Amino acid sequence: MLLIIGGLILLVTITGDNDIRGYFWGLALLGLGAWLYRKAHSVYRLFLMTSSNEVQAYESRDFGEITELRDAVEAAMMGR
Repeated sequence: MLLIIGGLILLVTITGDNDIRGYFWGLALLGLGAWLYRKAHSVYRLFLMTSSNEVQAYESRDFGEITELRDAVEAAMMGR
């Protein structure tokens, strides 16, 4: 929705009065919409690899969760 509103504001600003506020709000809403879209659709995967195989072990939308799990697996493999 933010992408559509931002695009419309930019379109009206370009074809209309060329007010700098229109460019600012249009670009701000486009950027925010793109960021939210990407964040909502990002999926992080943790793969376990051995010399003979690669297996997807875990999948999550939370980057912090994947990072903590990776660190825990690496610590366990190193015997810490």
